[in-house]
Amino acid sequence: MSISNLQLALLAGNFIVSATIVSVPQALIDLSMQNTWIIPPLIFGYIIILINLALWGFKKIDNYQEVWEANNFLAKGTALLILVFLFHILAKDLRTITAFTKHVLLPLTPDFVITMLFVFSILYLAWAGIEVIARFTELYFLYLIGVFTFLPLSLIPQIEFYRFEPVLGFQTIPSILQAVFVGLAPAGELIAFVIVITMVKPIGDAKRSFIIGGAIGMFLLTIIIFSQISVLSSDITRFSLYPSYQLVQQVRLTEFLDRLDLVIVAFYYPSVFAKMAFSLYGIHRCLEIILNQKSKLHLVPLALLTGIVSIAFFKNAMHNYNFEIFTWATLGLMLEILIAFMFALMLWRTRKNQKSSSAEQSAAGQQSPGQSG
Repeated sequence: MSISNLQLALLAGNFIVSATIVSVPQALIDLSMQNTWIIPPLIFGYIIILINLALWGFKKIDNYQEVWEANNFLAKGTALLILVFLFHILAKDLRTITAFTKHVLLPLTPDFVITMLFVFSILYLAWAGIEVIARFTELYFLYLIGVFTFLPLSLIPQIEFYRFEPVLGFQTIPSILQAVFVGLAPAGELIAFVIVITMVKPIGDAKRSFIIGGAIGMFLLTIIIFSQISVLSSDITRFSLYPSYQLVQQVRLTEFLDRLDLVIVAFYYPSVFAKMAFSLYGIHRCLEIILNQKSKLHLVPLALLTGIVSIAFFKNAMHNYNFEIFTWATLGLMLEILIAFMFALMLWRTRKNQKSSSAEQSAAGQQSPGQSG
């Protein structure tokens, strides 16, 4: 199983932005109002630091397969940490998209039914493997990039630049720092892709793919934030239930094409499924490393358990919002930094073991001629 660097970049970009646009832009705008446009570039700096920390000395490794196949305590501990990280991500994303679907599309359908439909959909994708998830993301996320880029162009008549005033100022620094802190954890979720980094071909450019994926995600987040502020205004956005969907409803091409929201949502759902499918696959991959055995049968109970937990832990959309914005901002950030540090430690240990093996082989090679003589 292998994925290309382009696929890794698209997977990472989709992982950052797909479920995030439902509520995170609203939280950022609520904190920093008309100055929120500056948040994504600042968060991108965090992505670069996080990736460089996790992949410190990555290119100095000779055999990358030894990173996760070492089967030692450090590898299993890191895999367990990523498993906990991905389980939280999958549970909150599943609840987010379930609440959004119930509010927008299926108001009379019980939450449990919607959740189980999504669970079986992502289970089907995750069962197919990382290559299928990568191809699926490559197809639909490229469409989503096109839709996001088209969005501000279609809303040009409704864009009002005065809604960005007053621009910055020293008194806005505390609110901007608060918004940056809230945005760090959702952006840093791409650190979970270290669990499949040994499947990237060619693997030498993996770090660049991570950074490109982060740049794509931040670019799309900037478009959404710019469009929400310039079209809806920061005051309306901060008090709306789903401002991203409300923004899409403003798209008008002609007098006859005034309901493009359902078409755009149809492009959006596959990208969310792709993110959740990778989360489920990543959990399964972590379990394989911990148990040191390969079996796809783990996927079924894991998917069902996540669906049940998403309903049990998050009673309604407000509980999920509070977790994603307040709790996850701290918990997610701590887990991301810890994963990056642990993975960097794994790479250091792998390089050390490979150098020791090379030194032993060189010593054995030098002794062989003398013994034969």
